Amino acid sequence: MQQSIEQLRNEFHAEMDAFIQRELARPNPPGSSGCSVHQPHHSDSPISDDDDDDDADDDEDDGFA
Repeated sequence: MQQSIEQLRNEFHAEMDAFIQRELARPNPPGSSGCSVHQPHHSDSPISDDDDDDDADDDEDDGFA
């Protein structure tokens, strides 16, 4: 039993290493930074629909730096 667990673990690590190498070798699509955090903001995003005019009140002191 112990040998089969070791064999499965080694196979798993070998497959993961191969997968990571394939993913790292892939070129990023055009316009992609490879980071999902820095995606362009879409107008239909539910995150901040409450104020569409972000630049309209730059002169007011709204407490943000």
